[in-house]
Amino acid sequence: MKRLIRKIGLALSLFAILAISLNAQVVDFEYYNSCMVSETHFVSTSSYPAGITSYRWNFNDGSAYAFDSEAYHSFALSGVYYVTLEVFNNALPGDSLVGSKSKNVAIYDNPVASFTFDHGCLGTESDFTNTSTSSDGDIVSYQWTFGDGTGESDLTENPSHLYLNPGTYYVNLTVTSSYGCTGTSSDSIMIFQLPDATITADNTEFCANQPIHLSVSNQYQSVVWGTLPVNTTPNITSYSITVDTTLTDSTQTQVFLFEATVYEVNETSGEPAVCSDNDIIEITIHPTPYIDVTASDEVVIPGDEVQLSVTSDNANLTEFVWIPVDDMTDPFSADPIALIDQTTLFNVSVVDEFGCKNSGEILVEVDIKPNNIITPNADGKNDVWIVARKPLSEDFELTIFSRLGEIVLNQKGYQNDWDGNFEGAKLPEGAYYYVIKHDGISYTGAITLLR
Repeated sequence: MKRLIRKIGLALSLFAILAISLNAQVVDFEYYNSCMVSETHFVSTSSYPAGITSYRWNFNDGSAYAFDSEAYHSFALSGVYYVTLEVFNNALPGDSLVGSKSKNVAIYDNPVASFTFDHGCLGTESDFTNTSTSSDGDIVSYQWTFGDGTGESDLTENPSHLYLNPGTYYVNLTVTSSYGCTGTSSDSIMIFQLPDATITADNTEFCANQPIHLSVSNQYQSVVWGTLPVNTTPNITSYSITVDTTLTDSTQTQVFLFEATVYEVNETSGEPAVCSDNDIIEITIHPTPYIDVTASDEVVIPGDEVQLSVTSDNANLTEFVWIPVDDMTDPFSADPIALIDQTTLFNVSVVDEFGCKNSGEILVEVDIKPNNIITPNADGKNDVWIVARKPLSEDFELTIFSRLGEIVLNQKGYQNDWDGNFEGAKLPEGAYYYVIKHDGISYTGAITLLR
């Protein structure tokens, strides 16, 4: 009997231990991703020694139950939801519910990704400005892709990006909040080809005061010209311009930089994209050659030879043309010799090594104006009769007559030495007359002899 009681007691003890073990269940769960609309992942971490045969999830948002150990559920609105997990063992008698666990699950709003930009031009970085917002938590990361396959994405908040080819590119921004929620925005940016601002000119070297004609292609909508130094004509809006090349220093070669900026307005869905390009051309302006025109004598007598000359101290003269060319040795040289019979205004035109031109002139006077009085009284004044500033050559024939027509002097090559005598005797006071003949020309006049 005692043995039977011991056996029954042992059985009851084992049953009690088993009952305690069967009741040692743990009902719990974890969840991941607490962002609105995105699926929240629920995972049961429950345990029950006798086993769990089924689960039931209640999300308390009016949606249907879920019945697996893991559940994915999207909450349509942000907020706090009282989520309950129930676990079951269908082998238990009566109510098969093993236990339940409820938790407050916070669902956060996703950040709203957005950004602004201006459509751009090739060769200029495009700036993107982040305008994203988050009502739950802070935005902690940014991920940009620019649609041109240039490699890794940009992680800065407000990036700049250089496109290497014109075209339309799709830009994507993904932002992440401090709760791990994400928002995405996409838009397309247009990158336009630059206009061509190539300046064309007839030449790059000009002479002072010679108009410069510059132009750019007129296929573009506007152009603005600028110049350096600023004494030339700046800020002209025309496809073709003529520029005055007056030099500030008329003796020196100067270099001017002309700049043209052309603009092309490209229509877009937003603000127009204004693309521009500029070009600079260097123009050299040479001064007008400064010239000095001289003659070996500026007052001569008929038949004299005169050495003419033209020089410049700021230019290398290469071409010369003198006029008039009569009785001139070489009218195309810098220093011709001219035979002069009468007062002559000589003009010379010159060209320097750069093609710059100038002209000058010089007057050479013929002086054969004999004195009209002679007073041979040895006082040093008018003691001899002066015909010209120097003696006459043999080409001149001089004849002096008395008022009665008598020849008192006749000679060739007069030496400015007649003293009022004839054949060694003093001539009486009175009027005398002269004839000077040279190269078919006669010069006549009267002389008053006083003693």
